[in-house]
Parts: sequence; structure tokens; C-alpha cells
Amino acid sequence: MDAPANVMPTTTPARPLAETDWPAFIDSYGRVALAWFRQSGLPLEDLHTVTGDFLKALSREFRAVAEEPTLKFRPWLQFAAHAAWCDVLEKKTAPEEQDQESPKSALLVSMDAHDEFLQAFDNECTRQRRAEALRQVQSVAEPADWEAFSQAVLQQKPLADVAAEFQCEDTAIRAALYRVGMRLREEYVRMEEMT
Repeated sequence: MDAPANVMPTTTPARPLAETDWPAFIDSYGRVALAWFRQSGLPLEDLHTVTGDFLKALSREFRAVAEEPTLKFRPWLQFAAHAAWCDVLEKKTAPEEQDQESPKSALLVSMDAHDEFLQAFDNECTRQRRAEALRQVQSVAEPADWEAFSQAVLQQKPLADVAAEFQCEDTAIRAALYRVGMRLREEYVRMEEMT
């Protein structure tokens, strides 16, 4: 395994598609919202209504951030999800519903539920960032280094098996993992600083 030049591209990476494009955003974060509302025990008749109301409120926030590309995405996401949550809460606890003991109202007013919901969105943001960092690094890493990383880390093959496949010592595989790992760390830090 040859030691590649340890150079990262000098261009600033673009935000992941789910951070700039509404259909991609909905595909990622709409699924998070639907899954969270579903697993939280909302009755089926309320599930789609509450999720739809939430996504409508979130779309207003998304359009606003699309006009401000310098805003950092993760803090915006937390703010937007909170604002959309409050919008749904306000709608679902309107005066005509306040005298009904509704499971959806009890769920939505719970602080623990609110915090868990925002955490689910933050977890999706982290997942998106990691996936984008992997794509960026794969495009610039030495192919042999990337293949060793893919097998040992992503596919979780034993290091000895990967070394045997590459017909090299474990130390050469460890060196490849280190090089790719350093690039991933640099890329992830760059993405966090940018967005």
C-alpha cells in the first residue's frame, strides 16, 4: 500500500442536499418526524394530521433559511423544529380543543417529548453530516486506503482478514485506517464550521 499525499481539497464542501433542497430535506427530516410521532403513540387518526401540520410549519422556516445561506444549519434546524413544534402545539391546544382530554395534546405539551423530538432531528443532522463527509473523503482518498477503511470500519471485517485480502501486514491496514480517519475528522470539522 503506497502512502498517499495527505492533501484535502481546498474548496469548501457544499452542504448536504438535505440541507439545501426541500424534497431532500422532507425525505430525511419528514421521515424523522413521522417516525417519532408514530412511536410516541399518537392515535392513527391524529398521526398524519399532526405530522402534516408540523411539516407545513417547518416549510415556512426552511424557505426563510434558504434565503440566508450563511446561517449555520444545525442551530437553525433546532430553532426551526422548535418553532414548528410550538406552532403545532398552539394549533392543537386551541380553545375549542382545550376541554378535551386528548392524547395528542398530552404528548405535545410534554417537555420530555419536546426534547426527545429535537434530539431526533439533531441525530438525523449528524447522520447526514457523516454520510456527506464519507462521500467527500471517498472522492479524494487513495482507492486502496478507502477500500481498507470500507472493509475494516464500514463492513466491520476483522483486521487480520482485511490484511490477508490485501496481502500485507496489519500495520499497513492500520496506517490506511489512520489516513482515512484523519481526513474524515478534518472534513467533519470543516463541515461543522461551515454550517
